[in-house]
Amino acid sequence: MLPSQPRLPMTQDPLRTDSASGVRGRWTRVGVVLMVGSLPLWVVLLGVPFLPLTVAARGGVATGIVVLAEVAFWGGAFVAGPEAARRMRSWWRRSRSTTGGDSEPKSWIRDPGSRIRTSD
Repeated sequence: MLPSQPRLPMTQDPLRTDSASGVRGRWTRVGVVLMVGSLPLWVVLLGVPFLPLTVAARGGVATGIVVLAEVAFWGGAFVAGPEAARRMRSWWRRSRSTTGGDSEPKSWIRDPGSRIRTSD
């Protein structure tokens, strides 16, 4: 370091590059793009029955789209890492406050030991 240059803290040193976090950030973006990119494939799947193909060919195309969408999503989740995948899954989950009721399926089933009270 030259004497005329002010001394910068370690985090602001222009010669120091934190390449590990930069590479990790890029891979996280690639993973998120793969996960988000799998969603249009599910929309495309809705149009497969209307293709002018035989039933067997439409079944093959539909199977290929489903496999490709799943591989893209889970491959992206693997590449992005567990935290990014957890965040993406939380976007699709409904919160209890917005549903107006309990969205937990276990709560939909009445306990066999409880009795419904009727007014006499």
